[in-house]
Amino acid sequence: MPARQLQLFKHAKPLLKIFDQGFFRSVPRSPGVYIMTGRSDRVLYVGQSGNLRQRLATYKNCNPHQLPRRIVRLINEVEKISWETCETSRHARVRENELLRLHRPKFNVANVYPKAYAFIGVKVRQRTLTLWLTCERANSGGLYGAFKGFSLYGFAALGRSLWAAQNQPVSIHNFPCGMFSEKPKRQWALNFAAQDTAAKAHLLVGEFLAGTSLQILDWLQQCLPTAVHPFQQQLHTTDLAVLSEFFRIGPQRNYRLRQENGLESHLILQDSLDDFIAMSRPVVMA
Repeated sequence: MPARQLQLFKHAKPLLKIFDQGFFRSVPRSPGVYIMTGRSDRVLYVGQSGNLRQRLATYKNCNPHQLPRRIVRLINEVEKISWETCETSRHARVRENELLRLHRPKFNVANVYPKAYAFIGVKVRQRTLTLWLTCERANSGGLYGAFKGFSLYGFAALGRSLWAAQNQPVSIHNFPCGMFSEKPKRQWALNFAAQDTAAKAHLLVGEFLAGTSLQILDWLQQCLPTAVHPFQQQLHTTDLAVLSEFFRIGPQRNYRLRQENGLESHLILQDSLDDFIAMSRPVVMA
């Protein structure tokens, strides 16, 4: 059994040096958002809860030895805490997103910069299929998204798989330069042997990015080379798994959100995505 150090003294509670117990008892047990600010009224952290009093009590009583460093630093920098009550927990999550976009607090990680969420575009011209990844919404058509996470990995796996399905490489060294880069190219022009094959790939990619079909995985599975080194075979297997996961958390989720919110376009605007996700989640009280 691993040795466990005995705690000889009670751990410090930095927030109680600034706020007394009466302050925490005054916090309502309602859904809402809370805002922690520091020196010069800089917003340090924005959070939300279905029960504001319960959530803020966790910061008041927390043991710094059991918390991530980021939270310990936050608690030691806080000089003021304010809150807003909301009608429901869902409304609290949406209000939290608004404040995160407005203040981009130092200690928040998620949902602070939706402009980084990516769109994936696809178009075909004769035998050439073009894929591109961008954070800018264009009016040229062929765009899908926005996708909140995993989009770079999904884009790279899609480009590699389509290229390998068409070119049948027998070695990992036959792939174009940059297809395995940590930061892959943001645009690929993939040339197919026949125009009807390029058109089929365009249709399947469009259905995949729209979240309506995973048929492209079956098509790729049939077309990808099989008589290759086990390392390359594992690469193809991994890429297909990445595409499946990206579909689940990206295109498929976006399709559900579009249905729930009556959107006809394939696009969900970047600033709207987090709000749609927040309104779609099950209500939790903690």
